[in-house]
Amino acid sequence: MHSKKRAVFPLLILAFFLVVSPAIAAPIAETGSLSAEIDRLKDLVFPRDSMLYVQPTVQNRDDYRVLTTSVMDGNYNTASTQATALGYELVRYHDTDTSRNFYLLREALNEYGEQSLGWGNYIWNPTQGKDILIEAPHPLYDMNTPEFAIEVFQGVHGRGYLMAGAHRASMGDGNYGQANVCGHTDSIFHVVHETWSLSTTLPIQIHGFDWDKHTNFPAGTDVVLSNGDGAVPQPHIDLDDSFDDAGFLSFCYNTLPVNDPTNILVNTDWENGGVIYGGTFSSLGAGYNVQGQYTRNTYGAPWIHCELEQSIRFNDP
Repeated sequence: MHSKKRAVFPLLILAFFLVVSPAIAAPIAETGSLSAEIDRLKDLVFPRDSMLYVQPTVQNRDDYRVLTTSVMDGNYNTASTQATALGYELVRYHDTDTSRNFYLLREALNEYGEQSLGWGNYIWNPTQGKDILIEAPHPLYDMNTPEFAIEVFQGVHGRGYLMAGAHRASMGDGNYGQANVCGHTDSIFHVVHETWSLSTTLPIQIHGFDWDKHTNFPAGTDVVLSNGDGAVPQPHIDLDDSFDDAGFLSFCYNTLPVNDPTNILVNTDWENGGVIYGGTFSSLGAGYNVQGQYTRNTYGAPWIHCELEQSIRFNDP
């Protein structure tokens, strides 16, 4: 009788453990067009003045950092469980656009098919070709930037893609309010930027502007690049040159003298003639941008703030 009790007791402990312990969940498997999926997720982004964005707590941010580290380290089953605890899904997504597999951190939807948090959606590339992060921090305010950003991400075979989950003014406090992930370090977007950045990583943020609101720019300005601190690192020179070669009128914000050789290199107006002072573009200089500050201050590395005029974002195929 005594021996039977001893045999049953461990079984009861094991049964209790199996009931109360969280199950390790494998990532969801999906196949489709990654660009179409981003377009779908953009439609779920909280709109301006919706008052729906949920400010993540310190614990939320710490837990999300652990989650994105698990994804980066390839611990996908663990990451899937961690994602569920945060109201997210980890999806192993086979992209029919590129025939590659990605891992998508996607906010789980409520019973009405809507977001509940507005923390954004993020893609990790386990077979990255280039150490580049592509970011779309203003998916509604800067129209069509998520679509441009995902095509860039797919094209360069980068390491990660970041898209915010709320309009920058979704909390009724203006364009620089709490939901503007470029202006605050206490967002999940910023946590992902920090976690997935290495000293060798080149982050590129895709933004948009309207020339009618910047009429001091040369007529026909298509692109404005910035490092956020007035400098012009080599990646900006290379990208400016590529835009010019493709027929886009591109300039770089900087604080160099107008006749400095680097300013001449990036700010010659080949359509209208003459060299443009880099400070002309200070309104798009992005000095306040916290992702840029993190990359420069932590690694002393370049960071690209890429502004595309709306005629490109609306019309150019």
